[in-house]
Amino acid sequence: AAGLTYGFKAPRAEKTTRTSSRSRGVKSGFEAQPENVHISDESDNNTVNQLVEQKNREIEKLLDANEELKLRVKELKAELREEMRSNIELQRSLGKPEEKETDQPVQSSTGPGEESSEKETQEQRDALEKAKLTVASLERKIAELVDEKAQVVEAIQAEQHAVVSEKDEHISQLVQELETANNDLRDARNR
Repeated sequence: AAGLTYGFKAPRAEKTTRTSSRSRGVKSGFEAQPENVHISDESDNNTVNQLVEQKNREIEKLLDANEELKLRVKELKAELREEMRSNIELQRSLGKPEEKETDQPVQSSTGPGEESSEKETQEQRDALEKAKLTVASLERKIAELVDEKAQVVEAIQAEQHAVVSEKDEHISQLVQELETANNDLRDARNR
């Protein structure tokens, strides 16, 4: 790329307008008086902003946990529905053999086919009992998750209330300091 210029370029003189424009800048009366600048306000703002950011992160974590709990509750409800369907099917299948048994006359001798049907009926009853226990367990888990969700929601609301009250308190403090500074400025101008 060197040597591809189209003509001779004269070296430019250094400009002094940049430094002179800085010195010509207009300053308001309030900014020009360093005694009116409250350094502690800036550090207070930084600490308040950091606290707010920290609380916002905590709230986000709680909201994420709440979403996870909602998803888990949905999963458990789906499992509960599936278990209830299987229970209904088992009850129907158990109900049919019992109806057949009552319709048939009682036989004194038991054949090999009847023993296997009794065994199957007992297995179905055991499966039904196991399904009932599973449903009860899932209902307890759902109740626990609903309680956890309520606690998380309460914690989120408490955190939000604390953050809002901190912000309100800090804003009222800053407003009061601003009013004091304005009054001091008016007094200084009147003198």
